[in-house]
Amino acid sequence: MATKVNEFLGEKAGQQLRAEIYSDVDGYNIQYYVNNSLQKQESFAGKSIHFVEDAANNWISGIKVLNG
Repeated sequence: MATKVNEFLGEKAGQQLRAEIYSDVDGYNIQYYVNNSLQKQESFAGKSIHFVEDAANNWISGIKVLNG
C-alpha cells in the first residue's frame, strides 16, 4: 500500500498544479495533477526522497515538462 509522504502546490496560467509523492515497496512515485485532474504518474525506483521532491518541485516551477 502506498503512503503519501509529501505534496507540492502551485499555480501557472490560472491552473492549479499539485504533485503528490507516495512511497511504497518499489520506491517513490509522483502523481501530477492540473486542476484536480491526474495528468501522469511517474515512478522513481532506487531514488532518494530528495531526488523525488526535487522532480516534483521542478514540475511545479515549470522546469520539468511531462511528456506522454
